[in-house]
Amino acid sequence: MNTQPLRMSDVMSAFPEFQLGERPLGEGGMKSAFHILGEDQRVLKIIREPLPDEALEGAVSLPERIRREIEGMRAISHPRIVEIVDGPDVRPVGENSYVWYSEPFFSGGTLADHLGTPWPESKCRDLISDLVDAADVLAQNKVVHRDIKPTNIVFDESDRPVLLDLGIAYFQDLTPLTEHWGQSPKTPTYAAPEQFDFRMNASIDFRTDLFQIGIVAFEAMTGSHPFNPTDPEGYIERLSKGNYDRSALCDTNVSVGMQRVLGRLLSASVSRRYRKFEHLREALEECQ
Repeated sequence: MNTQPLRMSDVMSAFPEFQLGERPLGEGGMKSAFHILGEDQRVLKIIREPLPDEALEGAVSLPERIRREIEGMRAISHPRIVEIVDGPDVRPVGENSYVWYSEPFFSGGTLADHLGTPWPESKCRDLISDLVDAADVLAQNKVVHRDIKPTNIVFDESDRPVLLDLGIAYFQDLTPLTEHWGQSPKTPTYAAPEQFDFRMNASIDFRTDLFQIGIVAFEAMTGSHPFNPTDPEGYIERLSKGNYDRSALCDTNVSVGMQRVLGRLLSASVSRRYRKFEHLREALEECQ
């Protein structure tokens, strides 16, 4: 995919109605995020996929991937899933035209900002519970997020997580985009084993999101990734066999019940993960 870097000066010139921070909030593989300052703080998102000039006049439709993401965000309303405030629209930025929209600004930062020191188990349990609620709502709308990772989780003013970015979501009622990627799109260090399968959307369903919730919960609970991606040799093998670092759970005194929950979430086999959200919620209740 041809995504172009954006210069801050071009962005400021393109959006004179917004008071923007001096630097981007973040740069992802497909989007740039900018802080809109003032009383009504928001986040400006620009999808860095140049559009034909005709897009400014509405003469061409949005690329399918972008259209799906926007429509998906509009269709789902839940406090644990981000919503669009303004847009989407098309605007020239520098030499090209791009799709932009805005989201609420969350002052609590991302989960990535809070990792490193192990969290109390009760706080991790709440994190899992809230993310499960988000995944459940997505599943009810036949959407699989498939990119749940620390930088896609922010915290609201009540310190509760909100899930961002449906950019590579799988819409089960629509023709899959996998053929354009070669295999399931993913962030490799947070992907479930089935996302590495070259068969089109092989076994991709809500349990893919559960696996990713398991990874981020393990990181919060222990301060480390369950499959150690910093040691790339053998990473895929560890992932495909479900060989996560069980010793890290013991070292941080994670309860037996929570270890069972994480074990189910991180199962390499899709069929061994929780088949119903209520079963996972019941297991979390038993951990209290």
